[in-house]
Amino acid sequence: MGSWLQWLAGWIRRYTPQEALILLAWGGALWFAGCATTSQYGQSHLHGETPMMASWYGREQEHHLTACGARFDMYAFTAAHRTLPLGTILEVRNPANDKSVRVTIIDRGPYAHGRDLDLSYAAARDLEILTQGVARVYVSEVGHDSRYDHYWKEGVEPKPDTDKTPHSAAKEHASVASIDAPSPASVVR
Repeated sequence: MGSWLQWLAGWIRRYTPQEALILLAWGGALWFAGCATTSQYGQSHLHGETPMMASWYGREQEHHLTACGARFDMYAFTAAHRTLPLGTILEVRNPANDKSVRVTIIDRGPYAHGRDLDLSYAAARDLEILTQGVARVYVSEVGHDSRYDHYWKEGVEPKPDTDKTPHSAAKEHASVASIDAPSPASVVR
């Protein structure tokens, strides 16, 4: 069988040069548009505030490996979702008290029926949903931490940013930057 270049040359000969150029331009544009909108790490489907059922996990998973390979830190502002790309930064709002936090998706789950998002202990504490265990929250995507792209793809540990992250609070920056172990300053009881 001939190479793809031979096939393309035969295909082009069927059309006038202008027709072939138009078809190739359209095909290239469609191919490029498809590459531009689809990430190898997944594509978010969150549009605006999306209602989700959130639960939380903490001490029982402390220091276990997450889907991105980092050790889980219950005092970091992180979360697990079944399909959102690792590194997606979410704003999570509790409508019962209008409190919100920003978390980074670093793990897969939850796998319990009726739950969409697993929050770290710190995020659940700040949203005041610890005693309920499960609560309806509203979630919107606010960014992406590209450190997880390389970590996921190459198995390389993400390096803390020296610049400011998209997070609004310094405590979140400290928690997200120290992925493997909590610093004493970030452990608040």
